[in-house]
Amino acid sequence: MRYAIVALLVIHGVIHVMGFAGTLGLAQFEGASRTPTNLVTADVGSTTLKVLGAVWMLALVTFLFAATLLLMDNASWRPVALAAALISMVPVALWWENAPMGALANAVVVAAVLFAPQLDGVPA
Repeated sequence: MRYAIVALLVIHGVIHVMGFAGTLGLAQFEGASRTPTNLVTADVGSTTLKVLGAVWMLALVTFLFAATLLLMDNASWRPVALAAALISMVPVALWWENAPMGALANAVVVAAVLFAPQLDGVPA
């Protein structure tokens, strides 16, 4: 169970690289918008878009940190994973047309945090 949750955290986190790369123009993804499709208007190259790109990256780092804590049997993985899911929901909501499955992935992360068996201090 532990490794499945670690994989979920890592894979979901790494997917955020696409959003980061897209907002900064480092990569182009077919059918994906560089700018938010919902709630916020930001022009290509604007400071707002750069800040939103940083939010994509912050979600990645936080998911990877939660996965690392879980691998180290540190109970802090749970609040960190919840924080990662909350951070992740910001760009998911803003790019809803491109990233609705991110909301589902975040819901699975929250479910894992709340309902997974007690993993802290138990060998994997």
